[in-house]
Amino acid sequence: MRERRKRALQILEAVGLGERAHHYPHQLSGGQKQRVAIARALVAEPRIILADEPTAALDKQSRREVVDLMHKLAKQQGCTVLLVTHDNRILDVADRIIHMEDGYLSSFTNAVLAGTQRMLELVAANNRNGELTKQIEGMAVSQFVKLVDQITTEFQSFLSAIDMLNHEAFESMLDQVIEAFTFKVGWLTGADRATLFLLDETTGELWSKVARNGQRPLEIRIPASSGLAGHVLQSGQILNVADAYDEPLFNRSVDERTGYRTRSVLCVPILARSNKPVGVIQLLNKREGTFTPADEHQLTTFAANFGILLESWAHMRQAARQNSPQTIEPMAVGS
Repeated sequence: MRERRKRALQILEAVGLGERAHHYPHQLSGGQKQRVAIARALVAEPRIILADEPTAALDKQSRREVVDLMHKLAKQQGCTVLLVTHDNRILDVADRIIHMEDGYLSSFTNAVLAGTQRMLELVAANNRNGELTKQIEGMAVSQFVKLVDQITTEFQSFLSAIDMLNHEAFESMLDQVIEAFTFKVGWLTGADRATLFLLDETTGELWSKVARNGQRPLEIRIPASSGLAGHVLQSGQILNVADAYDEPLFNRSVDERTGYRTRSVLCVPILARSNKPVGVIQLLNKREGTFTPADEHQLTTFAANFGILLESWAHMRQAARQNSPQTIEPMAVGS
């Protein structure tokens, strides 16, 4: 009993209620009661917690405190939390989000798109009820001009917000997809390293979207007309090299910068739907032997899918540059 009491006091301290250990429920606020519920759930050190609407009826500040606390303590205790909520404002704490509607699971992306569409339909419906027409019917010219300016500003802000969210969400999702796909392609073909080079038409360079160099992120930039990757980009042909240092086209500068020793190389162009090159995927150092025709075929299949992704990414990135050229910088993700 003494150990249980000690443990209970410890977990109350962890949720910030050590001084309230002897209070009754009616002496606690809604947020404090939720903290007690978290403490009760965690005191026995469970492997999994099922939390059904843990932030219901809480104000904004208490809601954030509760989910942040739950996230922190669950991480500390190695506990999985399955949280059910209708509150979209706390979803950022989740490691994984699953959407359920009418008893069926669907992707979070589809849920967001459906929710956004419903929201816009509601906005449109609210603005079709004729209230604006009635409002301006007897309005003076000066008031009308002021109203037009106000509505124009609101529309511009609305469109800018949508545009910003489109770019940020798309870039974030695509970055993760490209990183994961590139890593998986390297693993499937037995390569020691897989690097995806993208064509930057603005600078005339190839630069790495995903470069792997131990645990240190690495950005590689090379002229689009040089090296093995540049040759493959220009020619549109596959290049399979058994020994890179015997190949005149091979650029050793990256090896010299990183201390990496390149041996075998397989390089495949990535084409857009118009057959225009948009990048190159390059595999280095097959772990057993050299890259085979089967590896070439497999990588070419992957590259075709990459082409659609990168073409979409290029259009989005170009539009973002036009809107905010100072904020769009090349990214390299390392592992």
